[in-house]
Amino acid sequence: MLEHSWVVDEWVQTGIRKGLEQGRKEGREEARQEIRTETLRRAVISALAVRFEVVPLDLLQTLGNISQSLTLDHLHQAAIRADSLDDFRRKLALVMGE
Repeated sequence: MLEHSWVVDEWVQTGIRKGLEQGRKEGREEARQEIRTETLRRAVISALAVRFEVVPLDLLQTLGNISQSLTLDHLHQAAIRADSLDDFRRKLALVMGE
């Protein structure tokens, strides 16, 4: 059994500091990703609203359930290029693998 000493205390404190720093880094990255995802989601909705004046509730709900920024980026481009809401829905189904 190890005797309680300043060395053990230092090891524990170093481990705690490293753990806290790693947690802060991971937390910041997670927050950045959440902000990026929400920004892209709003961009898709905005593009649809500008193009077609209204965004149906079912599309808002579907977009709200998408958490991957790459998917939302593709949908943003699709929203800009879509000829109609039905065209966007078809592209959404393709992107979602339906």
